Amino acid sequence: MMINDSQEKEMFQLKSYTRHSKGPKNIGYMNIYIRKPTRNGSRQPFKRFRFPTACYKRHHFRKFDSLVNIMPWSNIYFDRRSQQTIIYSLKGGVCILPPLINVHNRLFSVAELIASGYASLTRTGVRPIRRINVTYYFQSRQLTGPNVPQINDLTGVFDSGVRTGYGSFPLLKQPETQTDRLPAVTKSTSAKPVSTGITRIVINPSTNTIAPSENPTFEGMTFGTVGAYEKLRGIAYGQLDPYDKHNSIITDLKLAPRNKVGMVEYSMDFYILKPIDLTNGNHKLFFEVNNRGTKLFGQFDQSSGGNNPTNASDAGQAFLMNQGYTIAWCGWDPSVSPTGNPDLLRIYLPNATNPDGCSITGPGYEYIVFDNPTTTSYITSYSTNSTDTTKANDNTISLLPLNTTFKQSSIYELVYTAKDPYVAGIGFAATRDFVSFLRSSRVDNPLAGDITRALSWSLSQPARYMNDFIWLGFNENLEREQVFDGVFNWIGAGNGIGLNYRFAQSGRTERNRQNHLYPEAPFPFSYTTLTDFGTHKTDGRNIQCSKTNTCPKIMNVISSNEYWVKAGSLVHSDLAGNDITDPSNVRNYLISGTQHGFASSANSPRTCQQFGNVVDANPALRALYIALDQWIDGSEPPASMVPRHADRTAVFSNITNNSPLGIGVVSQTLLNWPTISNVLYTGLVTVRDRFDFGPDFSKGIISITPPKSIGVYYPSFVSKLDIDGNELAGIRLPPVTVPVATHTGWNLRSAAYGGNYGCEAAGSTVPFALDKTTRNAKGDSRLSLTERYSTRSQYEAAVAAAANALASKRLLLPADVQAYITASKQPIQVINNPTYGNYTW
Repeated sequence: MMINDSQEKEMFQLKSYTRHSKGPKNIGYMNIYIRKPTRNGSRQPFKRFRFPTACYKRHHFRKFDSLVNIMPWSNIYFDRRSQQTIIYSLKGGVCILPPLINVHNRLFSVAELIASGYASLTRTGVRPIRRINVTYYFQSRQLTGPNVPQINDLTGVFDSGVRTGYGSFPLLKQPETQTDRLPAVTKSTSAKPVSTGITRIVINPSTNTIAPSENPTFEGMTFGTVGAYEKLRGIAYGQLDPYDKHNSIITDLKLAPRNKVGMVEYSMDFYILKPIDLTNGNHKLFFEVNNRGTKLFGQFDQSSGGNNPTNASDAGQAFLMNQGYTIAWCGWDPSVSPTGNPDLLRIYLPNATNPDGCSITGPGYEYIVFDNPTTTSYITSYSTNSTDTTKANDNTISLLPLNTTFKQSSIYELVYTAKDPYVAGIGFAATRDFVSFLRSSRVDNPLAGDITRALSWSLSQPARYMNDFIWLGFNENLEREQVFDGVFNWIGAGNGIGLNYRFAQSGRTERNRQNHLYPEAPFPFSYTTLTDFGTHKTDGRNIQCSKTNTCPKIMNVISSNEYWVKAGSLVHSDLAGNDITDPSNVRNYLISGTQHGFASSANSPRTCQQFGNVVDANPALRALYIALDQWIDGSEPPASMVPRHADRTAVFSNITNNSPLGIGVVSQTLLNWPTISNVLYTGLVTVRDRFDFGPDFSKGIISITPPKSIGVYYPSFVSKLDIDGNELAGIRLPPVTVPVATHTGWNLRSAAYGGNYGCEAAGSTVPFALDKTTRNAKGDSRLSLTERYSTRSQYEAAVAAAANALASKRLLLPADVQAYITASKQPIQVINNPTYGNYTW
């Protein structure tokens, strides 16, 4: 090492360790990317250098003579005399890097080089815009060799620098902050860092002709002591630091285009319903994660819902607004069409590109079904890479000869080369950052300082999204704070959304015969941490939030349909199908005898063989949501209620020759399914495969499409049935405990729509016979209405008793108890049933 006397004298002016005998806690290195200075100012590529790094406990740093910070928003400092760079850890440590020595033996601090644009912590050359997490860049392996600078035991700093052979760096004059000590970890700086997360929002005026805000909304209707509500619509703009650890999980984020400060930009629609006078509200946020751009809260809220509730009649009974909730939505799903209905919630995302700017291509897979006989074309999820317009026109395909219709309810599959994937995983960060913004005290936040609690509510697809949101660590925001206090997932089961993958298709959903070959449900399935001994992977949806102490209270509420079409039991069983104990922050509930989504209208088979299921889960959902809110206050919720082997209410599915495609069967005998005339039982059920999506699947890259089943199946089960064919396990609402029909979570397609395959989301309602004579004529083993209820009064009394019993367990609210009692007094009508025709009781 060649340095002159004056440089050596300066090298040891840093007097931090002269009174401390302890050496560094860790010695390793950091990759510093440096570009060569040129006389003509041309920009050279960044080259990687390994700088030895020593990290100490913070209390070993006591006194600095000339510590300077020329990037006041960051935690990167340098000592003016020795040119050593000091980075203080966000967790209380301090790391030191030696200077760079150029060809003229001049010292340059890494900090100054970063500030001047000649060095970077990343190969892209981006300058840090906020305090960095030094542990993210620190490599614990110690460098060796004759030219590697070493720590001086007396001073605690490096005795030399890193030689590069570069010339002199024309450093820019930077504003300086000089201090004689490192600042406290919590100390704020005077300079404003580059903002990440939500950077601004634009609220549409009431004169906007497409998406107007409105004050008051609902025609001025008031809600008890809360008063009137207003509607705010607009666009939120955000940007993400691709090197922030909170964003690093997002697939392809580093391949997205950057703005001039190195950030990745996005924007999204938002929609807010809030009390005009926030002081009259309950200061709680009900955040519905939208379903493919739509709002589905209506039936839960006992309102008409819709994508743009406006009129007084839209408010209905206003379950939420009468309690004073602020209700909000934002876009997250890139599968929502960018054109069409202006009331859909959209997100606007960048496309990932290769480093040279050319399009990324990769395998695309499309599962195609039309339940009509007229469709002649199909739009692929991504643009095709083909330039042969006889095969494809950008992203529209047709059968040949042209104008050939797709056969109704037949399955078509397309494998093609797709291009230009959007960075879909930004959809997770968008929700994280928007909810955090609404909880903030920022002056541009219309809810500034009001929200003390945030609860998510999701129905179906977004419940699967929330499973992944928690699993991937997005419930910790950029300020290391918790985003949601409570998470209410209705009909998500243990599946995910498949959003954080290249060429994601987040609008897909798996059911008995559809979409099995997408990455909706790879391990883990449960919030309990488990080990998949086939892959030697240990994981659980609670792992990341447990590390950061940001786990919310979670309720997974599941319909019977999820057990039959999504292997739903895996959310509360281990990988061998055994019962497991729920994590302390999680409860799981089956709403017995329900279908996916909303209850069907009475006497309506639609595309199925049997009437759709009429059991409405919303009364139980409202009670559980209140219990979730009270749980956050410290009141334990009702215990989980699901099928379990311990109480003999669980029946395993079996593997078949079709199981590589995700299909199995449940034994009619073990299930206890009764024989009913004109009701076909096939036992069709979804089984959970382990698929091979390619070697880079864990990185979000799918290379095998469609994936290959490796012949490994995770055991799953459904609820055993009572003598009437109704489920024994779960929360049994009055239509199940005091039945007039059998209610299932499955149905089969009618002959015109594909025959005896699963009818996807639909369940069945199979009425009882009116009397014994009719029942015996049909060979129905289930008691008739008049056999089981001698009078209507007996039936009505039984319904009242069942409803009140549920209320005593906090599984129904008083208003819904009364609604059941009132409904029980109405006539039971059966119309055009395939077995019993028409009758009224």
